[in-house]
Amino acid sequence: MALPIPSGPDDVTDEWLEQLLRRYHGDEYRLSSVTPTSIEANQVSYCSEMRVLDCTGHLGSRSLTDHILVKLLPKEANIRALVTQLKLVQCETNVYKDLLPELCQFERSRGRSAVASMIVRCLCAEIDDSGHPDGLRYVIVLENLQPAGFSTPEPLNLPENALPEAVRQLAQLAATSNAWLRNCSLQDPPYVLTTRLPKDHPTSQLIRIGVQNVEPGLRRQNRLKLLEKLHRVEERATELISAGLQPREPKLRVVTHGDYRDGNLLLRRVEGGENGEENGEGPDEGSRSDRGARWEVRVVDWQATMVAHPAVDLIYLLMLSVPRSVMKRVEERVLDIYWEGFSASCGALGADCPLTRRQLTEDFRQAKLLGLMWCLCMVTLWGKQPLWPDHCIDVAVEVEELGLLEGL
Repeated sequence: MALPIPSGPDDVTDEWLEQLLRRYHGDEYRLSSVTPTSIEANQVSYCSEMRVLDCTGHLGSRSLTDHILVKLLPKEANIRALVTQLKLVQCETNVYKDLLPELCQFERSRGRSAVASMIVRCLCAEIDDSGHPDGLRYVIVLENLQPAGFSTPEPLNLPENALPEAVRQLAQLAATSNAWLRNCSLQDPPYVLTTRLPKDHPTSQLIRIGVQNVEPGLRRQNRLKLLEKLHRVEERATELISAGLQPREPKLRVVTHGDYRDGNLLLRRVEGGENGEENGEGPDEGSRSDRGARWEVRVVDWQATMVAHPAVDLIYLLMLSVPRSVMKRVEERVLDIYWEGFSASCGALGADCPLTRRQLTEDFRQAKLLGLMWCLCMVTLWGKQPLWPDHCIDVAVEVEELGLLEGL
């Protein structure tokens, strides 16, 4: 029997949950109680309506508790229209149903588990756009890891000693997907977001809002020439983003998360062991806050997944997760960690490494213009994060100093 897709939170009934969990535990499973709960969210989710539930049931004589998070379309009409227009929910559903299982199967056949270790268990991912009166329906059910000690950092406050593990996992995802795409001679999956943005893409409007928000600060600092350059970026935004997402050559294509930042990372600090042990890699002193401690990182919200190049997710992580002062201090070390993780993962998968350290450095530098445009796009942070306008100005100043705004 097919699991119906809820049209809203009220359709997530005890009967629906029991049917869902029977698909996971088996037909003998019986749901006995459901307790609504919440997540301690340091960052607000605008692109989904969520129900967080603790489901207790029995399988024979065994008592089981499942901590789950049910993601549905957002209630607010304008945001609902935007996420469906941009195909964000269509993308995420198919990433969980198809792309991540394919990547996990590919690496498992080569004795690896890097991608599997960075994702959250998905119990259900379904979408139906077959003409319901109330429009498209979708549901994704994930394990809620907060009871297991995972949490999300505050905006622009990714712990510096957790950064190496986040970067290493990013490099492993990129290397695994690169080897998979090359080994299987694959085209881009049809459901991932396009890297060729049309001129009327909503991104232009989001950047316009961003420029309006930094304008008072730029005028106070008498940076009027920089403001003029940002207006030119605004006019050519979709063209510049499209160009910035393209790999320098096809062999450098990788699957990118597209929104790999502090708000979509779940972190847990644990004692003992070393990062990377499960994948046969050596420890990294930078991933530990003190002797014997390490960080575990899981990533959620795959709504912006695309096929681009390695520097895309890396610049996104740094520019949207840590202050500029931190990024300047750690940038070279981060590039080292990424390069070492990418090349080592390629070797472990039996693939040659198509990326040189020099290419990574240059692509990362060029991608800072992308990072600036993404910072300006983060309308969900305007008014929520007091430091965000100053952060965007800091990013803009650096991009200007690098000469990336010349000739626009």
